[in-house]
Amino acid sequence: MDRLQTIEERAARTANGFKDLEAAAQEVLDSEELACSKELALALLESDAHQARCVATFIIGGLAAADARARDALD
Repeated sequence: MDRLQTIEERAARTANGFKDLEAAAQEVLDSEELACSKELALALLESDAHQARCVATFIIGGLAAADARARDALD
């Protein structure tokens, strides 16, 4: 199972709240290179699951501190 699918499935199981979604995003930021994190976030933005798109937003927010261009993905 690839990383994208794993995150989408984890996110979809989150019915209430956002702490696990935020934790999933932080795990990506901690374990991936910036470029890989950005690619993963952009792929998650295309997900049908709104929770996965939320994870993407958290990732992009984390990246924005290191790469101002990451904010452009939220526009």
